[in-house]
Amino acid sequence: MNLTSAQINISWFCDFHSNKKTSCPYCWVTMAQSDRSRKLDHAAEEWLTAIRRQIPESALIDFVGGEPTLFPKFRWLVEELSSTHRWSVTSNMSGDRWQSYCEKPVGNCLSWTASYHYTSRDSIHEFAAKCLITSRHYPLSVNVVDYPTYDAPKAARFLEDYGLKVFFSPFEDVRNLNVAGPVPLTCNGGMTHILVDPEGHVYKCLSQERRADRERWRLGNMFTGEIRWPSKRSLCFIPCDAFYVLNQQHATADMWELDVREADIAENVNLDAYRETFDVPATPLRKFIDESAWKGRTTDQAKGDLLHLPVVLPASDIGTGCGNCGGSPA
Repeated sequence: MNLTSAQINISWFCDFHSNKKTSCPYCWVTMAQSDRSRKLDHAAEEWLTAIRRQIPESALIDFVGGEPTLFPKFRWLVEELSSTHRWSVTSNMSGDRWQSYCEKPVGNCLSWTASYHYTSRDSIHEFAAKCLITSRHYPLSVNVVDYPTYDAPKAARFLEDYGLKVFFSPFEDVRNLNVAGPVPLTCNGGMTHILVDPEGHVYKCLSQERRADRERWRLGNMFTGEIRWPSKRSLCFIPCDAFYVLNQQHATADMWELDVREADIAENVNLDAYRETFDVPATPLRKFIDESAWKGRTTDQAKGDLLHLPVVLPASDIGTGCGNCGGSPA
């Protein structure tokens, strides 16, 4: 196995789940998998054991979400892993959690991606200030998440004026991944790169995990059984080439080392029947927050449940946004 990167979606949950008024309308979890539960999360100690057992030390551990820094004992987890693995993270920078990583930096960090969301409680000036401080301690880049209702390119230019390295992520509706693409693609996913969801299921790529038929693509589970590591390139009709996660200018492209190209198929080979298996009904779009554990609760109660802390918390400590949008991708 020559695995060079493992993108770990440590939890689907994010700050915005505790604040319905500022929920991101473009959240991929809402679009693709709105029936998820925080109860499926594994403890940090379990993750540490599983990563060290399954992922070679030569591979980068790329944490996404949800919002990874909300995960209980996340800082402890990256501190422990930093002695054996390189790591990276995508964060929405909300709240004050980012400060502890600057006050006492964690070594062996390859990349810190700060995702800017126009739904954040922070002003763009406040977001930029946080990024500038964090960039003193980590290789930081900004991912501006696009959406039709605001001027994302203007936001990107504004952040660039601060001297920040900025990448722009066009809006994507992940439900479009459930439609078969026009041409067969081949990639090295599963050999050099994998995606791990919060339950520990392993996929060749983020696109497979975002599909409604994600069970079809699972290679195994980090916690419960053996992983069927592929030994050759795969061929599929998932139209991931149309999504920004494969844009070579995106910050995570070099980290993942995914090589995606159109497959060279002989003229006498008919793949129509195989292609049809890639057309599947999209997951019904539901209001994730209404179906979550926070239904009918106050913002502070939701935040307390999320962090397993007492429910009496200052409202100023609660932020919004989705660290996975455009992130490491995921």
